Amino acid sequence: MRLNYPNTLFIGISCVGILVSIVSGINLVFHFVGTTATVGETTEDFSIEFAVDSDTILKDGDCVTFDWSAVQIATIDFDGQSHAALDSAERCPDFEDLPKTYELVIEHVDGTESIYTLTIARAIPRFIHLFIFAFIVLLGLLITYFFIQRDNRQFITGQHKTQLARFRMLAYLLVVLTPISMTMLLLWFFHGATINDVMPIGNDDAYYWHQAASFIEAGFNSGYYTVDEIPADANFSSFYAWGAGVPIFYGSIGQVLGWSFQSIPIINLVLLTLAIAAYIAIVRPNLHQTLLFWLLIISFAYMHIFSIRSMLPLLRQSLALVIAAFFAVFLLKRHQAPIWAKIGLAISIASAVAIRPTFGLLWFPYLLLAFPRIPFVLTGIGSIILLGMGVRLQSWWSSYHPFHTAFVVQDLAEGQFMEAFDRAWSLIVRNIYFLVNFDASPITLAYRAAIFVILVSSITIIVLHMQRNNWNLDMNDVQIRGALFAIYAVLLMYALITVAFRLKASHELRYISPFFLMVMAVLIAIGQHHYTRLSIIPLLFILPITLTQFYHISSSALNPTLSSRYESISAEFESVLQLDADAPNRWCNSVLLENTRYLYDVPLLMSFDPGIGFSWSGRDYILTVDRFRSAYIIVTDEIADDVLPGKNLEPIADVPAGKLYRNWDSDCDIDVGR
Repeated sequence: MRLNYPNTLFIGISCVGILVSIVSGINLVFHFVGTTATVGETTEDFSIEFAVDSDTILKDGDCVTFDWSAVQIATIDFDGQSHAALDSAERCPDFEDLPKTYELVIEHVDGTESIYTLTIARAIPRFIHLFIFAFIVLLGLLITYFFIQRDNRQFITGQHKTQLARFRMLAYLLVVLTPISMTMLLLWFFHGATINDVMPIGNDDAYYWHQAASFIEAGFNSGYYTVDEIPADANFSSFYAWGAGVPIFYGSIGQVLGWSFQSIPIINLVLLTLAIAAYIAIVRPNLHQTLLFWLLIISFAYMHIFSIRSMLPLLRQSLALVIAAFFAVFLLKRHQAPIWAKIGLAISIASAVAIRPTFGLLWFPYLLLAFPRIPFVLTGIGSIILLGMGVRLQSWWSSYHPFHTAFVVQDLAEGQFMEAFDRAWSLIVRNIYFLVNFDASPITLAYRAAIFVILVSSITIIVLHMQRNNWNLDMNDVQIRGALFAIYAVLLMYALITVAFRLKASHELRYISPFFLMVMAVLIAIGQHHYTRLSIIPLLFILPITLTQFYHISSSALNPTLSSRYESISAEFESVLQLDADAPNRWCNSVLLENTRYLYDVPLLMSFDPGIGFSWSGRDYILTVDRFRSAYIIVTDEIADDVLPGKNLEPIADVPAGKLYRNWDSDCDIDVGR
């Protein structure tokens, strides 16, 4: 069989990747120990920094030394060892007892305490990295080699055609079951656990899970989830800054199937499985396309990293795959796209917009492809109107959040145009610097490389096509339509997040990854195999890092400390903080938290009775507001003396480093209407 240049390049680069994995893992064929540390926040009077590398690799039997520096402290207690000048500690845990968690308690000079946890955990053996990486790449290369030119109907007849059809169905089944089976196998292999053992581990997880639980328990009458006690404009909505769509969606499923700590990851995996099945059913890929799609799924880091999180990446990726399938139908058939594809794509985009308004960018290519007879200008105006409606929906049923763009809008509303311009320009410059900075994680760099390949290849296809056609674009060419779609989706999404969001380490890929997955799935479906193969290669290279990330996340999600703290705090709240279904208004079932201490205390957030809403606020609001609207408030003992005077607050329960207070001057008994 004769392979062309792109196929040979694909095989060559993949073999280099295998060689790199062998060299990097040749001396690391034993079990290892990794160390992770939770780093404390820095304030004016107190700072702490752990000189512990989270990627430290130690052999069994070695000891781990924790070094830290702190100022303005009275005493430091580490695992029962207390000393005024303690600045390091060494532990040599039994390898069989891992993971091992230690508690570091900092007592400040003002008498308050800060608590940190440091964990020594068993890391993934590097030879497992090597084995999985080499197995996947070699299998992909073998299938590519034997089927890259075999899946052509004109050469397949009779028995061969039947055998190929059976083989293709098995390949479809493999692809459909990959995400859910990979998650289950990794949990069992690394921890001997199942998805029924995981718990939410981040404050975003806690917010999504608890809002859905509150919708199940109280419908639209739950307490408020807000910032600074500013609820949504929509009277029916008590939900946080992400809108009502997500809690209603998950809560509606939970009302039918029940609700547990693992419900969101399970729902996400099932939805992703159904989305992949829908993509295959609509596209009907050949063997080569199926292989590429499988490699994309198995190497897509942001799919596996978030597979056991109670967050939205998998939900957005599921919607992206369904949207990709419908767009592929339009790109392949253009004017002959069936009515069911038009309706299905419109419903899919509208559903995605209800989750994240950024999907509204897809209204323009939808209108352009679904209604080609409408003038281009009207198509643009219509897509802008639909995009604006999605943004307005999100702002209407979401509570206030101090996003950077919210301050820009506020400046514009007040007529402070120069201030708005300066604020917006500083954000854009800062985000551009962030995006061109190569001091990023390997996963981020790999995704940027893959996206760069897509953009450069798409632009090259368009330029070469125009050169052959006297610099005219033939929109009937499916390759041109696919290249234009890829450039539009990726570049416009990057432009949007650069202008509208303050990018941070993990946020770039949260925004971009669904669009990148959609673009890749579309290009695979329409037969753009050459540069989709090259784009998958960087993702295959980081597969060992993806598995390492999954291991650490799953270790945290299976940490028994989470469940034990949840149970103890829930018992503390059981008699003093329960949902009052007959309350006059929703402020009666609302708690205000001091965000500097409690916003990231996941067991505490999860311990609130479903139906109890929790809001957060900075100290500026808590220390300056005359009266709190929420019926309950949690503040640290550190600022209690500044908060309590002049307010009718009664302590009713102890929480870490502070107390839960009943606010007898809240809006609970006031007819505020909402």
